[in-house]
Amino acid sequence: MMKAALLPNLEKTNARACTQEILQTLHRLGMQAGMLASLGALFPEADFFAPDTDTLLKASQFVIAVGGDGTIIHAARHAARADRPILGVNTGHLGFVAELETDELPCLARLKTGAFSEERRILLRAAFSTADGKTHRLDALNDVVLTRGTTAGILDLSVSFNSTQLMHCRADGLIFSTPTGSTAYSLSAGGPFVAPDLTCFLLTPICAHSLMSRPVVFGEDAALKTTVCAGGGAFVSVDGGKALPLLPGGTLTVFRSPYTARFIKLKQDSFYAIIDQKFTERREKP
Repeated sequence: MMKAALLPNLEKTNARACTQEILQTLHRLGMQAGMLASLGALFPEADFFAPDTDTLLKASQFVIAVGGDGTIIHAARHAARADRPILGVNTGHLGFVAELETDELPCLARLKTGAFSEERRILLRAAFSTADGKTHRLDALNDVVLTRGTTAGILDLSVSFNSTQLMHCRADGLIFSTPTGSTAYSLSAGGPFVAPDLTCFLLTPICAHSLMSRPVVFGEDAALKTTVCAGGGAFVSVDGGKALPLLPGGTLTVFRSPYTARFIKLKQDSFYAIIDQKFTERREKP
């Protein structure tokens, strides 16, 4: 019997009702659904519970995340570490990484018949030390952002590519983005759209004080090492999470993570059709 790990963000509008409908749909399809034990009182009809996300995923064949892009991205990182495919259901605003909207839940029947495919997406790994001396190795599905603090001046940055000097620029920061994240912060900073199944990543400067600073695309084997030469304190943020202060005089190294996210595709929409649909919808909303 197929078992799904159901990870909802109940802070999102309609997420609870959507989760109830998903549970009912999975049961009609003869599947089991597991959830975190902390949600047991709200969803007693779930088939099994686990004390934490990693344990839940180990007991399941695939993951269904219910929420906005942030929820799905967070769940996808866990799913990648457990080597489980993930399906996103959008109850947020844009839902760019979601496969289904709330009115498309009948498509879940394709999980039973096998009428689906997988899209594999790379993650990035950020290696750095913080001001307290701790060493971090964090994985990102969207992006790794190096930026100045609220009171710091413009940063003087030196970037090397596979140990060879690549660029020296003054900027508010740098965005290291996966193809999945090319539609997020990198896009706002002037970066290009990149199809999410490509194995490459982007470097996009933020408000660079140079006419020659442009987004650059790198192959999957690249390792980019950034040193803050001057400009005060710098911070590192992974997938929009908490900004961590970079160790003064320290470096940030970004390279491909050993993990790969596996996204379940129930529909045949192309990446470019989704871009047109999602960004048109956002323009039309008041």
